[in-house]
Amino acid sequence: MRARMIVGTAAAALAASPAFGVDRLVPSKQYPTIQSAVNAAADGDIIVIAAGTFTETVQLGNKRLTVRGAGATQTIWRAPAGATCIPPQPENTKPISLVDIGFADCNLPTYPNAAVALNWVAPHVVRRCAFINCTFFALNIWGSGSLVEDCDFIGTVDGIAVNTNLSSAASPHVFRNCRFKDNRYGDVGSAMDIYQSNVRLESCTFTRNNFPSGNGLAIRSIASNLFLSNTRFCESGPSPILGGWTDGGGNTFTTATCAPPCPADIIRDATVNGADLAIILVAWGTSGSQYPGADLDGNRVVNGSDLAAVLAAWGPCPQ
Repeated sequence: MRARMIVGTAAAALAASPAFGVDRLVPSKQYPTIQSAVNAAADGDIIVIAAGTFTETVQLGNKRLTVRGAGATQTIWRAPAGATCIPPQPENTKPISLVDIGFADCNLPTYPNAAVALNWVAPHVVRRCAFINCTFFALNIWGSGSLVEDCDFIGTVDGIAVNTNLSSAASPHVFRNCRFKDNRYGDVGSAMDIYQSNVRLESCTFTRNNFPSGNGLAIRSIASNLFLSNTRFCESGPSPILGGWTDGGGNTFTTATCAPPCPADIIRDATVNGADLAIILVAWGTSGSQYPGADLDGNRVVNGSDLAAVLAAWGPCPQ
């Protein structure tokens, strides 16, 4: 009888607790805003944001969440005037995943503001996101062991694209296959400022970060462990890194332009296809600033020449 009661109690507890997190859809009748979905969420839930533009500052609270959009060029999360998208929340000790979101237009040009502040110690994941036209930081990430993968950091003005802090003795933050372009700051690293941190850069590209108009620095590394492999610095100064770093091989430094191996592959799935064509059509007639990579010829307007480039490159990218 006692064994049966224990089994019954365990089964009831299992039935009461969902095996997987709940998808909370934004916008919906139940969750018209990102914040309303976060408020209702529990650990393990997924905040699913539809395509569109959302202007919110969201307090994530002390919850283990995934916040996922429809794509960095389709789900655009803007900061309200005088605010940020995700402010500092030091009480949060749980990991956050941000996936397929474009963060744009956070304009608070003073330290320590950031469009997205993940400044608690849990290891986080930021994947296939874009950070566009932000000040002071685009991404502020502390602690250790986070993964930032396949992200774009573009046009950070009067500020630094990424700031890392306070984890030099811990497992590294890994930045993999990320692109840093046209970021500007006066006298320190304009793409990354690494302070007392452990950071690995793998297969990243830095283009026109504070050069030639600035001091040529893309990265400042202070009291940190910085490891680079297969990373390119293009249109940079002759010494784009200030501070010590470890060369893992495959790194290149040039003041010339680095052409991407398959520029028409806008969504970076190794194939030029209808998904890339759709981005061109959605961005048609704009500067392409909300759609990283859509302005293929760099003339600041998405038009017929960009469409022609996609059609000419149609098919699998060269290996």
